[in-house]
Amino acid sequence: MKEKQKAPTQKLYEDFWRDEVTRRMMPAIPPGGGGIADIINLRNASKTNHLEIKAESYGILRFDVNDKSIFLDETANSRSLWFENTDKDLLGEVYSLKSLEMTDRSNTEVKPVGYVNAKERLLKEALVPFKKGDSFALVTFFKGMSKKGYSFRVKPAATSVKWENQEDIQKKLKNTTLSFEDKLKFTPVLPVQKPADPPFTAKITLNDNADFITEIDQVENGKGLEVNPPMYKDSSLPPSKVKVNMKIYKQGQLVHEYQSADLPEVVRVYIEEPRKKTYELTGDKEEVEHTFGAKATSAGDYRFEWQFGDGTPPQSTRGKETTVKHTYKGFKTFHPTVTLYDLKEKELAKDEVTIVLDQKVEEVSAPAEPAEIKYAWVLKEVRDFSESKDKVVSEANSMMVFWSGKRYEKYGQYGKGSYTFTETYLGPDIKKKDTPGNNFKGDLKQGESLTTRAVWRGVPQVIYPDQTVSLEMAFSALKNTQSGCRFGASTEARLSSSSGYLFVDFKNKNENSLFNYSTRSSCAVSDKIMNNEYPAFSETLYAKPPLMNSFDMEKGLLLVTEAHGACMSMHTEYFYEWKAVDGTRQESGVQNQEPEVVKKADTPLETSGIEGIKDIDSNDYDEYEKALKERLGE
Repeated sequence: MKEKQKAPTQKLYEDFWRDEVTRRMMPAIPPGGGGIADIINLRNASKTNHLEIKAESYGILRFDVNDKSIFLDETANSRSLWFENTDKDLLGEVYSLKSLEMTDRSNTEVKPVGYVNAKERLLKEALVPFKKGDSFALVTFFKGMSKKGYSFRVKPAATSVKWENQEDIQKKLKNTTLSFEDKLKFTPVLPVQKPADPPFTAKITLNDNADFITEIDQVENGKGLEVNPPMYKDSSLPPSKVKVNMKIYKQGQLVHEYQSADLPEVVRVYIEEPRKKTYELTGDKEEVEHTFGAKATSAGDYRFEWQFGDGTPPQSTRGKETTVKHTYKGFKTFHPTVTLYDLKEKELAKDEVTIVLDQKVEEVSAPAEPAEIKYAWVLKEVRDFSESKDKVVSEANSMMVFWSGKRYEKYGQYGKGSYTFTETYLGPDIKKKDTPGNNFKGDLKQGESLTTRAVWRGVPQVIYPDQTVSLEMAFSALKNTQSGCRFGASTEARLSSSSGYLFVDFKNKNENSLFNYSTRSSCAVSDKIMNNEYPAFSETLYAKPPLMNSFDMEKGLLLVTEAHGACMSMHTEYFYEWKAVDGTRQESGVQNQEPEVVKKADTPLETSGIEGIKDIDSNDYDEYEKALKERLGE
């Protein structure tokens, strides 16, 4: 190229060089003017070419296009070529010639087929079609007319389409049919579009079937496409493979045609587990025999060659799988390998594992370390409600209650962790229908009564701060002759600080903490209790100690069980002191499992023989009923 062009003759020289490179000849470039880049082949799609153009000069890129010079793409029935330039301000003209040989030049004027970095609306970017068997030449003429000169990289690029999940789809077809979730995913490589450029469009046909055609209005470079898989209405005809034909257009002109090809089957070989095996040898033993197994992933006849990694000669076997034994000696690490060959001795795959021979060292017992000192709450004393400040009744007490002009007797009996309540109606018989607006369950009968008992079991001796404590609670009706009254009782338990300000309720699996045995509500369970169809039930309840600071922890922990009924309350306090315990942790109750609700519908709760519980036996009730009848004048 000419190093300096005078302004009056600039167009003359420009036309001269354009004619020379397109119509007649491709001259050698004199030193200092710029340069010519010849692309003999484009086997690597990422290859670029460096051009330097000095001030007010020209640059030429020549590209011989044929099946041998362009990188292979077996999936492209046709594609298009364009040029990418790193200097976006440098305009290039692209010419298509029959070849670069002088004998193939034309004496007529050749017009550009497109441009590189076209900024004017009337100039279109070069996009040159190419299909297998074509042979022609492309020449790009860059005008570097500024005074700064240019140094840039330029490369021809080709359209392409990649089926991203083809291997996954083909693997699935070997075992099952496709579903609508199995989208086919593609990524196209196209020229980057400018905002005003007309869009690329696509038409995708699956399995050469007109029922499986998808048309896409806008396709962009590098932006993934998804297509539904072929789903036959007749499920007896699932596709054994999926073929894809994709045609990409720009303004109706074919830019690229993709036709899927079968993936070559990749054969692999795997040595069976373990991937690393360590042998610890004791005494004078310094060798071990190891058994290897290996398999090829595809059916066929192969040769397996084992290299055992210890310098011994290799060993070969034939088939689809192999099993060999080898003896290793010495305390070392070995890396045996297996190499898979086909019957033409072509290497197909390789795998490696590790074998370690160690000498086992007899362990010398270290002196035992002193046991870690642990702290927990240890049960110190049991306080019943008669000893506490909020004393309500003594161990056996009764009271007369008048409510709504009617007479009732309330009776309570206490034992540590056991609470019994009796309520009796002493008034006259009353028909429910004769008292509109009352809340009776039925007709009131003189002497009708309910005796309930709540019993708590499983109080632990030791409680740790992070321990889940479980208690067993049972509620039963020892006697039930109700007909119209609404009697009942409730029970609950909790863990609390000694001050009572911090506490956690015991709860069952349904997060219930208060349990009622009552006929006061209008529900199915209440009706069953009224009819004596629900004489007893039990629950397993859980709680963790409340979070406390060291001061509160040292003050102690309370486990409280209590019950309410017959217009009175009774409770038992189990006081735990904070102290050091030995390292053997004894868990109490049922730990780390879901509690089960056990309902006993046939027999009342058996509490005889439980320490600290004063039972009401049949003689007590006989005497109680006798006294009651005397009060009633019977």
